[in-house]
Amino acid sequence: ERFGKRHVFTAHSYNNIGLVLEKMGDYDGALAEFKKSLAIYKRKLGNRHLCTATTYNNIGKVLDNMGYMEGALTEYTNCLSIREERLGKDHPDTILTASSIACLDDNLARRTR
Repeated sequence: ERFGKRHVFTAHSYNNIGLVLEKMGDYDGALAEFKKSLAIYKRKLGNRHLCTATTYNNIGKVLDNMGYMEGALTEYTNCLSIREERLGKDHPDTILTASSIACLDDNLARRTR
């Protein structure tokens, strides 16, 4: 065991496994991997790191796919806050997250009509 279970490289691997599971439609499995990744990133890199933001985004996407729109909105909002601070409002990644939130808001509004 070279890096260990709490190394940032291990977090990257968990994140990559989550992405594969998400593409396969295994949302529960993907969510579990993303949560492991998030815990490491927060502990090792901090709550405001871009890797942490990306993982919030990935969790939001999975929750959205699972139909948990309110939970997805929370995760996307966490991501957006970090990306705005670190990348600025005009960065493509920030804009993409803001767009995801706008679509989710629209879907939530339609659901409550």
